[in-house]
Amino acid sequence: MRQRESNEEPTVVDFSLADGNFGGVTVANKTPAFRVEEELYHVTETTKPFILGIGESQTIMQYKERGEVVAIDIVVDNPYVQVYLQLDDYKADEQGITAAQLLKIGRTEFAEGEFSAKALPSGDYLLTYAPRNAILYKDQIKLTVANRITKGSPYRSIGSDLNVGSNNFNVRGGGPQTSSLSFLGGSVLDLPHLAAETDSGRISASTARNIAWQSYTNKDNNQRLQDGNDAIAPGIKFNQEVITSHDHPASDLNMYQGRAGRLELAPEINALNYERVVFFPKGTAASTTLGAPPADPNYQHIMIFKADSATSSLEDESEIVSVKPAATLAGRSLYVRDKGRFYFPGTVESSFQYNSTTGTFIAAGSGDGAYIISVHPGLDFVPDKVTLYPSSTSQGLTQIGIIVHTGTDKQYAHSGVTIREVTVKRKKRRSLV
Repeated sequence: MRQRESNEEPTVVDFSLADGNFGGVTVANKTPAFRVEEELYHVTETTKPFILGIGESQTIMQYKERGEVVAIDIVVDNPYVQVYLQLDDYKADEQGITAAQLLKIGRTEFAEGEFSAKALPSGDYLLTYAPRNAILYKDQIKLTVANRITKGSPYRSIGSDLNVGSNNFNVRGGGPQTSSLSFLGGSVLDLPHLAAETDSGRISASTARNIAWQSYTNKDNNQRLQDGNDAIAPGIKFNQEVITSHDHPASDLNMYQGRAGRLELAPEINALNYERVVFFPKGTAASTTLGAPPADPNYQHIMIFKADSATSSLEDESEIVSVKPAATLAGRSLYVRDKGRFYFPGTVESSFQYNSTTGTFIAAGSGDGAYIISVHPGLDFVPDKVTLYPSSTSQGLTQIGIIVHTGTDKQYAHSGVTIREVTVKRKKRRSLV
């Protein structure tokens, strides 16, 4: 018989049988006994602000685990940021849910197992997923945000981002193009605090902030308050496409908000001496000289004359002017700045210049006299004359140029959308032995 070591566990010996008779020696199974228990513990993960460029996406989390969703809060600067949530094989929305979609259908309060959205006082948007009943996942959880906003088409159409329909939220290429009349054509913007501003960056940023929320709004700001050619109330906006067509609904929920709404005002006509910008009534010819564009109710003509000084002008089309267009204007969205007032008459259709040799208007840049620029749709009023100062003295207080939309153009570093914060609260399951 072997002697048991002092550190060896004793065996269990059974000396009995079922009938009570002696049955020998039996050594019991020494396999240790144990049990598995599960517990849930809370986990909260929060991201720092980050930027999603055009066409980019970022996976916030992707875990192979078992757990329970408590709440998901996502704060973004643009209502068209797409959110993808996957729990095992369940996806909240195959195409990605957006704040714009939820706000348009009125889902601003709690919805079991679904996202809801709110517009925040800061101008940002909040998407919330907060089930009251436990939403369990047994295999995986995945959360992704994406920026599918791109440059839009020249005109809005049925199925674009501003219409309710089956393609309502497929925003890739579905938004209006900002360089077309559907963005700002026929509008004016008053920003008195920019009247003496010379920094082009601050001018563009301030203008973009004010345009972003107003560009498609057609509530109470599309009509003049009083009669008269120069009568226009401060802050009044026009959107000619909305006014004239019932097929182009307007909405505050446009995609040109936050970083995606950034634009730059680029001066395109540089004056070496004083020049005078004169607006003509919409549908009226600016000149009867051969070659000048005729009257057309769909267009407004703008002329640039030589000026003797800041206060007087010859307004003679044959006088030599010093303005030099910096780029081709045709097809671009024009703006005219008069200190703190910004006119957006529409898209440039054509531009002509008086030629003293032939006594006619020919292609712009080939002549030596006054310019005529035709824009569509034009303003429904006649603004005051604007004097372009010599570049050495103007300091940019008066300008004529084009809008460059930088918010949805990959070549600009500040394009894209901002994800302010993503907070995910969940209960994670773990096993205890």
